[in-house]
Amino acid sequence: MKRIFNGSLVLSLLLCRGLLASDAPPKKSLAVAITFPAAGFYYSANVWNRGCGNTAGDICGTAASANGSIAKVEVSVKRQSGASIQYWDGVAFDNDKEVFIAADGTTRWNLDFGFDRFQPGVYTLRARATDSAGQTESGSIRIFSVSPDYTVIPVIASMEVIGKGSHPDFRKIPLTMDLKVFDKAAFQTGNEGAVEALTYGNIWERITTRMPSVPSASQLMNAEDASPPVASPNCEDSDTLDCTVRIQYGNVDAFFYEIMVPSDTIANRAAFGMSGSFLVIGKSMVCLNGSESSDAGSWRSCTATGGVETPVYTGTNLYSIQSGSLLTEKHLNVTVDGNGRIHSMRSRPIEGTALVISVPAYLDFTDTRESIPIVYESIGGDWRAKINIAPPKGFTVDTPGVELQGGGDTDVVQVTVSGSSAGSTRTGLTHTITHQGKTIDFQMYLEGVMGTDPSFP
Repeated sequence: MKRIFNGSLVLSLLLCRGLLASDAPPKKSLAVAITFPAAGFYYSANVWNRGCGNTAGDICGTAASANGSIAKVEVSVKRQSGASIQYWDGVAFDNDKEVFIAADGTTRWNLDFGFDRFQPGVYTLRARATDSAGQTESGSIRIFSVSPDYTVIPVIASMEVIGKGSHPDFRKIPLTMDLKVFDKAAFQTGNEGAVEALTYGNIWERITTRMPSVPSASQLMNAEDASPPVASPNCEDSDTLDCTVRIQYGNVDAFFYEIMVPSDTIANRAAFGMSGSFLVIGKSMVCLNGSESSDAGSWRSCTATGGVETPVYTGTNLYSIQSGSLLTEKHLNVTVDGNGRIHSMRSRPIEGTALVISVPAYLDFTDTRESIPIVYESIGGDWRAKINIAPPKGFTVDTPGVELQGGGDTDVVQVTVSGSSAGSTRTGLTHTITHQGKTIDFQMYLEGVMGTDPSFP
């Protein structure tokens, strides 16, 4: 069973982001612009076939001349696979020299190009226009990725702003995210599969190049309208379109995204050089302001709400995504603790239950006191839990154990670890959960490094 990636929503998202060119090309004496496909996008069949507002699978755009009329528009399509480069010659990708194919129309043009002509891979599209005086202008270039075999990764994005104490008051808000997918296997070394110590931020910002990105496309799902809007996700270039939506996860608010990625097939591995083991990273901008902290939204600005604009990165791992598989939701969660410090969280679903538990992905013991927020979420309230905390050697904890009574959709506890030591630290959490009369025991470990950048979880 395959979840269909909604092509119309993708087009709406592209319009919001300004990725689709306007009808008017740049103001030159002769200019040509590509409306579809969008640069850097990843396409499946159903998205591609709706690209120009129909089901024909066209490539389309516009052209204009200040000194006369447009005589013709031509398009070349290049497929690159490793060192091999081939151009579409009107019948197949079978020419190593660039071939231009005449498009239909002039000021508004299109080229019939059905999805069945593509194999998995990366493609480059180039358009050129010729006016009535014989002048030719090569305009826009689009580089995009294509695969008929894809999988949808559902992502729930939210933030808890937490008060003081072991059982603090808190509020949960939707969190706007940009999303990228990386090939996780690029960091495996040796037989042990060890992971190089890097932060999510380093990977996202390409401070390292050892983890290549995977072609992907994400959309914010139109599940439930927000009233009133709390943000305008992915609408940086639009002041007229309201792209704000939100969903309810239990009785708390979150943004729900879907990411489309190539499935783990032989053809996709060869085309994109991927392993099938992925790391999804979300980047958000938070207006950090203690208990008044908020999501900066798609505008990435805290002017209206106040607070310090603070980027935060969070991530989740996926392994061997098979074609046609339906994946459970991945939670990308951020918290602001009672001391006003922001945490990227690591979430774990508890098998056989509706519970998802989130803890800090790492602890940064820059100060001698570190607050540890622990978030329990469930769409069913028949549970309770006890957490025993084992601090690192040389550290103390303000309470050795905390209890959660359940009964709601979200519950938050917070403990404080104090002390100082050299080198790495590890805090152990033992969870004893009673769910529908059954007891579940498991452990989670929080890694931290004293006074240095946190390591890649």
